[in-house]
Amino acid sequence: MLSKFKMSIWPLLGNVIIYKNTFVIAGMAICNKKHNIKHIIMKKNFTYCLMALLIFISFVTPVNAQVNGTAAKPLVSTVDKPVYYYVESAWNGTPSLNNTSIDARGNLMYAPTGTSGVQLKHNPMATITSSLSADNAIWQVVSENGIVKLKNKGVGLYLNESKFAATTPSLSVTFTPITADPNQYNIKNNSTSSIVAWTNSNCDRLTSQYWGANGAAAWYFIVVPGSEANYNEALAVQARLNLDAKILDAQNLLASTVEGSGFVYSAESRSALSSAISDAIAVQADNNKTKAEIETAIATLINAMNTYKTSGSVNPVSLLSASASNYRWYWIKSTSTLAYAQNKVISKGTRVVGDKFTFEAKAAEPADVQLFRFELTDDQTKILNIINKTDVYMASSGAVATASTVDNSFSLISLSDGRSFNIKPTSVAAIHGQENGAAIVNWAGDVGSASAWMFEFAMETAKVTTSLNDANQSDYKVRVSDHMITVDGEYEFEIYSVTGQKQNKYNSLSDGVYFVKLKDATIKVVVR
Repeated sequence: MLSKFKMSIWPLLGNVIIYKNTFVIAGMAICNKKHNIKHIIMKKNFTYCLMALLIFISFVTPVNAQVNGTAAKPLVSTVDKPVYYYVESAWNGTPSLNNTSIDARGNLMYAPTGTSGVQLKHNPMATITSSLSADNAIWQVVSENGIVKLKNKGVGLYLNESKFAATTPSLSVTFTPITADPNQYNIKNNSTSSIVAWTNSNCDRLTSQYWGANGAAAWYFIVVPGSEANYNEALAVQARLNLDAKILDAQNLLASTVEGSGFVYSAESRSALSSAISDAIAVQADNNKTKAEIETAIATLINAMNTYKTSGSVNPVSLLSASASNYRWYWIKSTSTLAYAQNKVISKGTRVVGDKFTFEAKAAEPADVQLFRFELTDDQTKILNIINKTDVYMASSGAVATASTVDNSFSLISLSDGRSFNIKPTSVAAIHGQENGAAIVNWAGDVGSASAWMFEFAMETAKVTTSLNDANQSDYKVRVSDHMITVDGEYEFEIYSVTGQKQNKYNSLSDGVYFVKLKDATIKVVVR
């Protein structure tokens, strides 16, 4: 006997029947082991059958997450070739918003009036067009005076403060793809908050708690019909901009990994990256290259950069001068992406012994307080001492010290960007730029953190020591008058302090000990 159920909740599926515990939907067996019907569906089986049906539907029914079209990228377009978008909510009700949730999928962001300062709303298109033009729900990404804006087509206002429409936006708009679903975006032109689809059809703004995929702050950009050609052209333009950016990244990588930076790259690996950059530049210069060819060039250059990064090795010996009589001096520069530390250099500043070293903007001209040299361990695999040009040391704690820290050395641990290090003392965490107090402390961190540093070469100077060579000092007459040093019959000489700073020989000197360096002798002189 065949038992048949009409299921009103599944009108599109027709009848549901069972062949030996196997569903037949709309007269077609999903899995039919036998032709004979042996079991009649019973009431107690219905729950199990319904669950199986739902599973089946999830496999065979295609799901289009966007309601009003296909998800696209928010691209800047021009007046001549505009690209218009619907900005569609992706919020499916989870997570809830302040313990309240709605399924806002398909709702479009729109300007309800043309009054500057009006709060934006979201609703289905049918609701919007019942009283307004569809243009009120259409947007364009524009760049005006270098500021990216989201402009409404219907009323001409701009997204402002992540929830209003205004004549003049306060900040540039950013569109951040959501990691779990890159087709969805957080939209923000407020310093801390993104626009959300609130539960009362108004748009509002909230912080990162609601910025995940399918959340209240998740939005799709849907290309409005008629904008497709301009969108495809904008995609090609964006691809060229992406290639430009990647070429610059590769050039910076090559330039920042020169000899003496701590990383050592072979001539072969540097040549390979240089060649890849040249190939990418050639693609960029060819206006006939398609979007696909440009994207291939980007991928090729990225692969070349990744290969180059992995080919480098850390070699502290590269920090030393090739001449035993010279010092090489470096800035220790932060590679952090954090604004407070970005491109800052470690400095003694005005700190005294016992204080922490600080970090600050690099001076226009090399300043002794910002320059460091390195002494290596006996096996030359680590840094034994980090010495400031003011003749003080960096302790393992980041403090200003008069001598090296006992039983300590600094390991250089390469990071994945191919140019940054952790500078890690023996028994504590890596050297770190702390925002509070602008102090050097100990804290672990990876690429982009304030624990990531690079060494930037500044200069090479001659060592000045107290030892004299075999030249007869009596051949020279060194005089001190009015705190100025002169050498009879000699004009080609240099004067250095005991800490190695070169002095202006035409200026009066402070009281102290100095070294007069001549062609074949170095003479110690006391100025009082």
